[in-house]
Amino acid sequence: MSGDNENNEKSVQFNWFWYFIDIAKRAFLYNNSSFISAIGKRRSGKSVFTLGAACAVDPDFSEEQVCFGLKELKEQLNEKTQTSIVWEEAGASAYARDFMNERNKLIIKTLQVYGYRKIALFGNFQHLKFLDGDVRLQLDCFFKMKAFNEFTPEGQPFTRTYAYPYAIVTDWIQDPVIAPFKVQKDGVFMPIGSIPIPDMEEFFDVCGVSKGLYKSYLKKKDEYFTEIGEEEVEEKEEIFSKRELKTLTRVNQAYLSLASRLIEDKVTKTKIAEFSGIPVSTLNVWLGKSEDADEWAKRILEPSTTTTNFF
Repeated sequence: MSGDNENNEKSVQFNWFWYFIDIAKRAFLYNNSSFISAIGKRRSGKSVFTLGAACAVDPDFSEEQVCFGLKELKEQLNEKTQTSIVWEEAGASAYARDFMNERNKLIIKTLQVYGYRKIALFGNFQHLKFLDGDVRLQLDCFFKMKAFNEFTPEGQPFTRTYAYPYAIVTDWIQDPVIAPFKVQKDGVFMPIGSIPIPDMEEFFDVCGVSKGLYKSYLKKKDEYFTEIGEEEVEEKEEIFSKRELKTLTRVNQAYLSLASRLIEDKVTKTKIAEFSGIPVSTLNVWLGKSEDADEWAKRILEPSTTTTNFF
């Protein structure tokens, strides 16, 4: 009986999942968009959760609406309306600062300026810090995903996944704070707590994720990682040759030496920077490193050295 009670409690608690699906659906009714995110360590169930949620909102969801790169995300946000989109933070370059800035601008523009396009955006991120403060304010909620590896009484391994909903709480005057997502229960606002997620097959079944869709999603994911690998190989081929490194090092030494002697001859840094076509601040940085120039030269000019860190 205790097992039945536990299953009933989990079933009741899982119903809160549909509460958040309704948030996205209700936004459509008011010509608005929504933004829900899943965060957590690798293999914590983020992708499965957001894929299921996206299909629960949009029964016509297809693999085209799963975006791994910024280009794909732009295309989907510009072309689609009244639909859900999954933004997969899977790429190795996804957390580069320039990449993050571009992505954050796109999300804010979509939600604030083009909210009327009625997009239910579901994002995956390993950590909340990868979203800038302005973007966090756009979140309707986010889920911290946790996966626990356990064993059945028969000794078979299985994973139990939970989603913990959080909210960005703000009065739009003071700094926002992160707090467990609360709902009104018996006249009192209380945290929802953990939401148990069924095993993947059952979860996909209730959300409307077909086997064909999941298979296409995995194929698209594999193709994306293959492309990332090819790009990395191409970048490695562009590294400077040993001869080029030696030439650049000598040019660097000569410039620092010339600039230092001009300063000794009372030529101002402003004039030197003007002749060089660089800001004075850049000249100061370069001169600040001149004390290490000899050490850099030794490291790079030695036959056994291949480093490119000489600037």
